[in-house]
Amino acid sequence: MQGSPSSPVAGTWRRVTSTRGSPRRGGLRRGSRVAALAIGSLVTGGGFAGPVTASAQEPGPASSPTADSVADTGSLAEHRELCRLPGQGNDVVDATRRALAESSCTAVLWFDGLFGSERDLASARRTSGGVDLSVRVSEFHGTEPDAGLRLRYDLPNLEERVNVFVGRGDGRDAVQDRERRGVVRQPSGIQEEEDRWIAGLGFLPFERWADAADFRVGVRPATAPVVFAQARFQQRRAAGPWAELNVRQTVFWENRDGFGVTGGADYHHLVGTRHLLHWEAIGTYSQGSEGAEWRSEATAWRRFGGFQSVGLQPFALGATAREVPLEEYGVRARYRRPLGGPTLMGDFVVGYSWPRLDAATPREGSALAGIGVQLVFGPTPR
Repeated sequence: MQGSPSSPVAGTWRRVTSTRGSPRRGGLRRGSRVAALAIGSLVTGGGFAGPVTASAQEPGPASSPTADSVADTGSLAEHRELCRLPGQGNDVVDATRRALAESSCTAVLWFDGLFGSERDLASARRTSGGVDLSVRVSEFHGTEPDAGLRLRYDLPNLEERVNVFVGRGDGRDAVQDRERRGVVRQPSGIQEEEDRWIAGLGFLPFERWADAADFRVGVRPATAPVVFAQARFQQRRAAGPWAELNVRQTVFWENRDGFGVTGGADYHHLVGTRHLLHWEAIGTYSQGSEGAEWRSEATAWRRFGGFQSVGLQPFALGATAREVPLEEYGVRARYRRPLGGPTLMGDFVVGYSWPRLDAATPREGSALAGIGVQLVFGPTPR
């Protein structure tokens, strides 16, 4: 569910923390190329050089059709050629983003054909998504590399009320609709789980519900696959001329943990033109959980030129029925800025926390640090 684009608070919040900023060349260009190469390797399974080299070539006549829809040919190679985008130089960041857009367009063009005799090329090219890479290091949790992928496509042959979503990340959090992206994604010492692929279909019953409710069913492939369903509801309300409150509720079911509910709230408050106060709290209870699992954080952001921002972020997390209900609390300092272009964002974090997982172990301080990059593609990043 997307927030209202007309909200001045939400708009400024996106500018402070968005992955889209002004291009910043110079000394960060080399680092952005390394990040783009890593992202390309993640998506293509190590075969990055092939897709990028091909996508950087100027397309032939068949790769720039004028029609918005194409007949069902059934040829994956033809779909790939139709989705090819014009090359814009040899920049690694742009080439990686282009390769992601072409690959997702090819996949959804084929999938959309399963529901009709014509395939909407214009809609397939509007597929949006993103890739996240990060690594976190702390004295308590050790080193935790992380990679995530997300993709969403509205099916035009089904009046764009049905969408396909694909992602990779913490599968349990995605099923329970409490997933967070990037370098500050919280570890949960007792409930840690390997990243998994997740895929499914979303359904919007009425267009006027676009910002208020949607429904999803999906699967998390594994040795014992997890099937899940979600009903998600959201209300966004102005809390004054420069403040906004967003309340969301998700009821979910999965074949492993049964039924559950996730509730959350976000509050944004603008202070002048460069400062933003943000508070978030989220909690989950399911038939398979240890009480209610929760986290809360507050952030004071300061925006600078070039879409750079710094923030100070106290946080806490835990679960009500565990041996130690307050699992961890601490504070982080964050710095975000574009890396070599408006579609690649870097996130740098340092902090200190006090974790504790069992009553027999005393609570001790732990330094933490992390770095993450996020690459978005498509006209509307997800």
